[in-house]
Formats: sequence, structure tokens, C-alpha cells
Amino acid sequence: MLFYTVKVEGADKCAEIVGDMLTTISDFPAPMAEEFVTWQRDDMRRSYPKVDVVDPMTVATSVYPRSRASARYYKQRERQAPRKRRMVIKSAGRQRAGSNRPILRPSLFEKLCTRMDELMQRLIRWG
Repeated sequence: MLFYTVKVEGADKCAEIVGDMLTTISDFPAPMAEEFVTWQRDDMRRSYPKVDVVDPMTVATSVYPRSRASARYYKQRERQAPRKRRMVIKSAGRQRAGSNRPILRPSLFEKLCTRMDELMQRLIRWG
């Protein structure tokens, strides 16, 4: 069996640099969550942005196909006196076609990616 011994000069400096990088990454979630809220407020135009912290490195939000205000409107309409319903003949096995449109518009997702990229460029320094 052959054994090799490798000696690296300046390894302590490399370890310090890597340690600083890990500290920078571990401190990143707080500004990321703040930027996520700013994106919701400015780009999505949400009056009350909501952020769910999934784990220490992940934030999430819910995006609805319609506003919650419109959902409340439809619930109120259901509570009102029932309307007279027309007689509708439905064919068996036929379902209403759903929308193929994504709930989160691609332009909003691109703005989020741009914001996060700019945040990383501003806060994370390598080396």
C-alpha cells in the first residue's frame, strides 16, 4: 500500500475564507425574506403580504387564481336568497375545461428572480 502525504501552505487562510462564505450564506435568509415581502408589496401589489417560513432557508407564499376579496364576494352571494335556476341538461362525462394560464404570471416570476439576483450580488461576496 502506498500512502501519500500532501502539505498545503496557506490552508488556514482557505479555511477562513470558506468559513466566511458559510457565515454569509447562513445569514442570507433574513434579507431574502425581507426582499420577498418587498416583491409582494411592490410587484404583486399586495396590501398585506404574507410570508410562510417553511424552514430556515425557505420562504413561501400562496398565490390564488382570484383575489381573496372576490372569493368573499362569491361566498356572500351564496348566502343571499337563492335565485331561480334554469333547467340545464348536462351530457354525461363532460367536465368544464380549466384554464391553462399559470396562476403566477411569468413577468412577476421574472421580477422575483431579478430581485433575488440583485440581492445576492449586493450581499454575498466570495473571497
